[in-house]
Amino acid sequence: MSMNKKLRECPFCATQDAAVVGETDWFYVSCFTCGADGGGADTKAGAEDNWNTRAGEKA
Repeated sequence: MSMNKKLRECPFCATQDAAVVGETDWFYVSCFTCGADGGGADTKAGAEDNWNTRAGEKA
């Protein structure tokens, strides 16, 4: 898991079993329990922000 930010629980299964995955120019957060993926971004921090922002919340 990226050490930049604490990831919120998975919005689908409520576990903390998620981490930032990806290559050098595209990242996303994936839940290893249920397989949910967050929105992709070109930075790890962006992928964390996408995962941590829920519908109806401001980033």
